Amino acid sequence: APVGTVDMPPEQIADNIEAILKRISSKLERGMMNIGSVYVKTTMGPSERVK
Repeated sequence: APVGTVDMPPEQIADNIEAILKRISSKLERGMMNIGSVYVKTTMGPSERVK
C-alpha cells in the first residue's frame, strides 16, 4: 500500500508508516514482535530498509 509520494516531506511519510505499523501490530497477537523489518521503495527504485 502506498505510504506517500516522492514530493511529500520525509516527516509525513514517516508519520504514515508509523500509523500503518500501529494498525498492523494491533491486529497481531504479539504486536510489533511479529514484525522483523520494514522496507519502502518507489515504483521503479530499489527498496530501502526503514530503521
